[in-house]
Amino acid sequence: MRGGLWTTATVWGGFVSVAQLKEMGELPENIGRWFTVSPAVHRPLLVNRMSVEVLRCHPYLNFYQSRVIVEHRRKYGPIKKLQALSLYEEFSPSDLERLQPYVSFEE
Repeated sequence: MRGGLWTTATVWGGFVSVAQLKEMGELPENIGRWFTVSPAVHRPLLVNRMSVEVLRCHPYLNFYQSRVIVEHRRKYGPIKKLQALSLYEEFSPSDLERLQPYVSFEE
């Protein structure tokens, strides 16, 4: 994960699940019992507007995935659903599932 999961909380607007704490590593297994996640306003990942450089700053996207998003937009127009990216080997089903709460298809 580029930038670490702490970047998600501070730059991209927050955690969407207590389970994400486990991704930070070196925390006690039962850390989740001391935390809750409140519905919060977070900065959406504007997949139809952001550049490769901006997209790749999100901890759940790498350079290659970011490039696929921008190339897909260039070739086929705006992305309407995250499932459009499932056709690319750079995105696994778990990648798309993790991204879902952060993505906006606003143009």
